[in-house]
Amino acid sequence: MSGVFGRFVRAMGLAVSLTASVSATGEASPAGLVIQNTATAQYGDVHGLQYGAQSNTVSISIAAVSSIVVSPKETAVDPASEGYPVGTPITRTFTITNTGNVADAYTIQALTTGAGAIQSAAFLTSSGPLPITVGTTTSPTLQPGDSIHVQVVLTTAGVAVGTTFPISLTARSTNTAAANGLVSDNGKEWATTQAGASIAGPTGPSASITKLVDQVRTHTANPGETVTYSISFKNYGGSAATNVVVTDDVPAGITALPQTAALNGVNAAASASLTGQRLTVKVGTLAAGAMDVLTFDATVQSGTIAGATYVNVAAISADGIPAIPTTPASVLVGLGNIVYDGYAGASSPVSGAVLTLRDWQTKAVIPLPTIGSSSASTSLTRSPLDALIGVPVGGLPPNNANANPYTTGGDGAYSFVFNQTQLGSAAQPAQYELDISAPGYKDRRIEVTISPDATGLLYNATLKEIDDQLLATPGGFTLVVTNSVSLSEIFGLLGNMPMFSPHPLAVSKTVDRDVASGGDRLLYTVQVGNSGAQFGATRVVDTLPAGVVYAPGTARVDGVPVEPQREGRILTWTFPSLNVQHTITYACVVMPFTADGATLINVVDVDAVANSGAVVHGAASADTRVVAGALGNRIVITGRVFVDTARTGRFRDGDRGVPGVRVYLEDGSSVTTDNYGRFTFPSVHPGQHVLRVDATTLPSGARAYDDRRYDSPRSLQRLLHGLYDAGLMHDVNFALEPAP
Repeated sequence: MSGVFGRFVRAMGLAVSLTASVSATGEASPAGLVIQNTATAQYGDVHGLQYGAQSNTVSISIAAVSSIVVSPKETAVDPASEGYPVGTPITRTFTITNTGNVADAYTIQALTTGAGAIQSAAFLTSSGPLPITVGTTTSPTLQPGDSIHVQVVLTTAGVAVGTTFPISLTARSTNTAAANGLVSDNGKEWATTQAGASIAGPTGPSASITKLVDQVRTHTANPGETVTYSISFKNYGGSAATNVVVTDDVPAGITALPQTAALNGVNAAASASLTGQRLTVKVGTLAAGAMDVLTFDATVQSGTIAGATYVNVAAISADGIPAIPTTPASVLVGLGNIVYDGYAGASSPVSGAVLTLRDWQTKAVIPLPTIGSSSASTSLTRSPLDALIGVPVGGLPPNNANANPYTTGGDGAYSFVFNQTQLGSAAQPAQYELDISAPGYKDRRIEVTISPDATGLLYNATLKEIDDQLLATPGGFTLVVTNSVSLSEIFGLLGNMPMFSPHPLAVSKTVDRDVASGGDRLLYTVQVGNSGAQFGATRVVDTLPAGVVYAPGTARVDGVPVEPQREGRILTWTFPSLNVQHTITYACVVMPFTADGATLINVVDVDAVANSGAVVHGAASADTRVVAGALGNRIVITGRVFVDTARTGRFRDGDRGVPGVRVYLEDGSSVTTDNYGRFTFPSVHPGQHVLRVDATTLPSGARAYDDRRYDSPRSLQRLLHGLYDAGLMHDVNFALEPAP
């Protein structure tokens, strides 16, 4: 200080202080905060007196300022923590912090990667991930000092091993009211690709993952037997495979036992589960260069039909590794595949069937390798192929000698083993003809095309029928509608072979008249049965010829009244099964106008579903010749007046005919009922007619129902129309109410 005031202050001992309300926390002062500043002074004079003074107050208002920090901001990669196997997804997280003094929300303006591709990005909110569209999606509002994370997922598929690249993210504020406008910041993370996990079979990095059953690819087992599956796989990659999972959809007919699961000989039941037919085993981590062998037992279900083949493929997956299928493993139930009755199904094997394999071109019987002997007369002796896939030294049952032709026994089973040279090649498959004959069945001719599988141990076969007969589905007994089937990775068999009898359905039809005239009744008899095989749902469809109409109420099935379903001239009966013969009888009337000399051909068609699922057809017919009759173009009306004892409106056993009742036609003509209540108008012109009962002729005690509808059998008047105009015989009954 200087001058007079300075001397004064020094003399007086002046003390000055400034007071202002400002934040002392280091955080940004909130927008709108008012800071007030006031100066005060205290001083004393030479006499020891104290004095004070205070300045005016100065006020300052804090402006709204946006500020953002995106982290991290890496400058180099850390291979130890930021190395990722090629092909696996990379997940990185950025943090956006509101360092301003006002609430704000943020958008992602740029998101880039130096390699690979961005799969997704999301704000991680308290209610879950919020997917981000760059430049559009806005984060939840952050208060000053708050942060939000952004999760970025990218893929490295196709990126070379050793590639180092950045992932950059730019975020921008959205609060347009801020004094400094919109602000942005960017963060950067680094990543590098490493050799990823690579799972394959135990023999090499390109080998298929191996699956065996009892240590072979194809194993013969009996119903109730337990087999052991094994799956071998190795990690040829540069890093560990994580979250390795084995799934195996075990075929229906085989029950997997998860409690027997073992990994490298150590029980792994705690990691195994069975849902339906799917066995899942969580292997965990497979280190680089390590190999695992997973085994589990399974039981062939009791009651399984011999000849069934169960082929299944497992799959192995891991983080970044989609499901990889194993080689298939096959369980052949019983001695071999079966020759069976195609209509009866798997429960009816064919004994005495002769199977012959021939050269496709020359039709000569082909020589097959001798199994179980190294000193056989044929040059096609046992080869390493046989031992490699587990063929016993004594041969493959049931055709242990590998004979060609081969005759089946009572179980219908057969087997054939080919030499490797007889399998052809993928480019030029081998081609054969399989002939099958059996007493009581039609002969079969099947084209067989064979080629080795990728391993050269098994073969693939395509069977094509060349005899217009059905084939069975691979490994099963259900018949297929296609003319060919394919079997993959098989050995010693060609599938189940259905045989068909020439006449599986016994269908006959007769008529009681060879010659008839208009107005005559014809009694038809249809007999339907089987020729040994049992059938399920059966439909009998009888098509009446033009000029013949069905007489309602006359149908009987095995002597029991059963009305058919009627649609025009088509009569249909259905049966749930055809295990016994059924006899159907019914009557028809020849229409009066049917031409003289016409032949009435009545055809019945029968369709029955065999146990195998095949639909079998049979047919029969009966003929009647028409000669001119006395009626000419007339119709006959018959009927009965009766006491309706059962109150059904229909004449039944126990009902009583009423004699002496007069019945009129609309033209005034009349007839009187006989002792049984019956009446007949023998010659009436075609067309609409009304019949009426003369109530005055009803005997004492007989009374009519209170029903006046023309279409009711309880009415005393009836109308004939429409269907009956063409000329036929028709019954019109009148039911009377019984005495109370």
